[in-house]
Amino acid sequence: YYTILNLEAPLRSDTPIKKWINLYQAEPLVEILKSLNVIAVNVANNHVLDWGEKGLERLLQLLDAQQILHFGAGMSLSEALAPVYIRVGNKTVGFMGYGWREEMCVYATPTRAGVAPLREKIILQSLRQLKERANIVVANLHWGYEYELYPLPIHRQLAHHLVEHGANLVIGHHPHIVQAVEIYQEKPIYYSLGDFYFGSLRHRFESLVDDDRVKHLCKYGLGVVFDVKTGVTQRVFFETENYQTRLCPVFDLDDLSDIPIPDYDRNFPILRTSSRKPILYYGFWHQMVLNPMKLALSHFKDLLHKFIKPVLKKAGVYDVLRRQFKGLKKRW
Repeated sequence: YYTILNLEAPLRSDTPIKKWINLYQAEPLVEILKSLNVIAVNVANNHVLDWGEKGLERLLQLLDAQQILHFGAGMSLSEALAPVYIRVGNKTVGFMGYGWREEMCVYATPTRAGVAPLREKIILQSLRQLKERANIVVANLHWGYEYELYPLPIHRQLAHHLVEHGANLVIGHHPHIVQAVEIYQEKPIYYSLGDFYFGSLRHRFESLVDDDRVKHLCKYGLGVVFDVKTGVTQRVFFETENYQTRLCPVFDLDDLSDIPIPDYDRNFPILRTSSRKPILYYGFWHQMVLNPMKLALSHFKDLLHKFIKPVLKKAGVYDVLRRQFKGLKKRW
């Protein structure tokens, strides 16, 4: 097998960015990658800039030195958008990766390091270019909210558009749990691989989850085996317990293949397992007006939570105000 991973963190540097947590890899990482026959990695994710441009640069230099290909991030926008082509038998497989700004991915610019922007116009343009050289195109998308069992409506629609424009396989990651899957126009879509590969102990995330429906899923990761000749995929599941990761039996995942988009959008509020962030729908008015308004309000609430909450707690009035607000909300 040729192995492709989502590599979630850079090497350390002297300039970490200010975040809740700054993940990093150590240089012996490459020994593990080579033992797994990893020939390429997606680096379009929300942690690859945790240690600034220098941390990303050190990681890319290490990968280059070990002849491990990488895609999805770079020291400029052109580098971030550059795809990877791999020859398998008589087929050429093209890989591209993109990260979503709303989950803290830092977008690259022509003069600044970062990840390839998860914007439909940019992705479809890259997809057209890949199809000129590749027989098969695999799209890696770092998207969605953490601990959601199902993809956001806007992302499901985007996955459909990628398939309609020629993507043979869509792979998603970021939510920390294995999400639903789908076959659309005979092409497989895996909305989230859980924590494969994250480079951190998966069981530690269970304490962050309140919903019992997803708590037990935090220890799982999903590997997708893609047959280049037939386009058929198989699933390989991993679990982590007591600091050990091992193969585990395959289990069923929710399949969205037979659910029309309008029905899915209508029922998504019921399907949610995390309600902290807004639901984003596809469509002109949603994308131009409603989604930006929802996101702006969500960011404002995050700022209040980050800066105002500590002040109120210090003054000893936070719990009182919280109870009053809950009472008003309930009556309303």
